[in-house]
Amino acid sequence: MDNQEYLDSKFDNQYLKSVVFELKFPSMLSILDQISQVQELFRDDLPDVEEIFPFPSNLFPSNADSKLMKTISFLSSDKNIRLNLAHDTISLLVFDYRTIESFRDRVEQFFNPLFNMFQINTLVRSGLRYIMSYPFETSSDDAISSEFKQNFVPLWNENVVSIQDLLLQGCEIRKKLNNDIVITLRSRFNRAEVVIYDLDFDVYTTQPHNCNEYLALLQTLRTEEKSHFLHSVSKDFLTKLGASPME
Repeated sequence: MDNQEYLDSKFDNQYLKSVVFELKFPSMLSILDQISQVQELFRDDLPDVEEIFPFPSNLFPSNADSKLMKTISFLSSDKNIRLNLAHDTISLLVFDYRTIESFRDRVEQFFNPLFNMFQINTLVRSGLRYIMSYPFETSSDDAISSEFKQNFVPLWNENVVSIQDLLLQGCEIRKKLNNDIVITLRSRFNRAEVVIYDLDFDVYTTQPHNCNEYLALLQTLRTEEKSHFLHSVSKDFLTKLGASPME
């Protein structure tokens, strides 16, 4: 089942948890000396600021090492938008994604001023990631299996791994596509108050690109992600999302 007739269809995926677009470029330590200017630039839309270290900053032997590990996050007041900035990375993470068009507008709104401010010219990695979480209506393994088959197409070989096996562990597949793009597909079941099925599509390229190509890259990565998403779900599920096949 590939559902590619839905590739240009618009629908509201109410199960979408988060979307992030990330660009990496050659390291520029001076970026983190200009955080106050960035804060002023986006104060109206992203008033809150967080400083993130993977480890306590006092463990690093020098200030330069500290900069290499630090990420500054600028957040909207409702926490649905997070702009992350590091010495070699810009990313936009959203929790209220609706359409690729509105997401692209946000990306352009925040990325263009940063590219101009820091004179970023070359991209060394570009990535787009969609994470979806689907809550099952039941906790019975047999009922989960039935509901799963109605809505999804497994990423794994059902002759080797059963859904019951996947309730205990996840599945990850990495594919290199013909156009120098790599996609990592992850799926897993999480048991909380309800059983949740997570689908994670991580699409990226490590081919160098000029900075002014980033919006075209976003669209290319989105097309690959959506194509693989359509392979992973049933027509019943797409109907549930309000999708209609395009003629």
